[in-house]
Amino acid sequence: VEPHQILKRAVTPEGQTKNTTRLPDMANATENRSKPSPSSDVDVPRVATGAPEAADVSAPGHQRTGADDRDPAPLPAGFTPLRWTVLVALGCLMAIGAWSYATPDAADVAFTCSGQDAYSRSSAASFRQHVEQMESSEFPMQTSLTWKSIVGRGRHHLCDVERQRPAVFLLAARGSAGGKRTLQCLARRLAAAFTNGDGDSVGVLGASDAVAERGVDVEEKVYRKVNGILHRDHSTTARLPAPPVLIIEHIEDLPYPVPLLFFSYCDSSHTEHPQAVLIFTLSVPADFSPLAAKLDEGMVVEYMSSVLWTEDLHPEYRQGTVDALVTRISDVTLVIESEENSGQLENCQLPP
Repeated sequence: VEPHQILKRAVTPEGQTKNTTRLPDMANATENRSKPSPSSDVDVPRVATGAPEAADVSAPGHQRTGADDRDPAPLPAGFTPLRWTVLVALGCLMAIGAWSYATPDAADVAFTCSGQDAYSRSSAASFRQHVEQMESSEFPMQTSLTWKSIVGRGRHHLCDVERQRPAVFLLAARGSAGGKRTLQCLARRLAAAFTNGDGDSVGVLGASDAVAERGVDVEEKVYRKVNGILHRDHSTTARLPAPPVLIIEHIEDLPYPVPLLFFSYCDSSHTEHPQAVLIFTLSVPADFSPLAAKLDEGMVVEYMSSVLWTEDLHPEYRQGTVDALVTRISDVTLVIESEENSGQLENCQLPP
């Protein structure tokens, strides 16, 4: 039976059966579908068209198979399913590449303050420029993890308008000459990043400041200098307040109990200077863990907890004093690689 001769049965209100002929245009469409496309070189399977396509949907037991059951369009000449798969995959890769190019860089997000505080926005932008310069041209031997740690803690401190504690960094390196000079240079450049290059906002405390003088208590002497730096009227060239920055050079050279003064400065609940930035430097002797290929954070903490000031402190008091101090000043511990072989130390200008 030809498709255009298929009859549709319908039940009249009187219960009689009435025959209606399928429309000619539908029959022509069915005939045209059964013919292969003249422009296709690929054999595409055809679906049988002998089933009644206009069956009465109101008849009992009928199931709808879809509003459009026509055969898929034939593939263009020369295109196989494998070629189509390759083209789709290439299109997806191009879309992903375009999305990645349009997505803001992680560094842009990391240096953006969400608040509307002018000081936070200006300080974060200046901090970003300084850190990018340090990473790209001044300290090429440092790892990406070091810069990520600096960026993360620096952004958190600069963008937080309700600071509860100062930003504390511990820079540690092996005790070689190149390692010590790298610590000095990087500590001062990091301080400049926080203050937009304003040297008046940066103070340095070293072992020479903890030398005993006649009639003067060493702890009191150091305490006055630290407070004088942190209480100083700080201002940047942009006439915005800059955070006071204190560099404590070679904390291992400070006589006990002077280092315990920083217990309260680094504490989150009793500090008087939550806006401050404290940068400690530490030189670990080469004979400490000599078999280790490289210095790591665990070795730095172990050296401070088990070696420093051991002759001045009774072992039973160590857990409550030195260990607590180490916990606070090692909040962000950065293992610094020597820049001696990079040639960048020649460009580092240190004050006398």
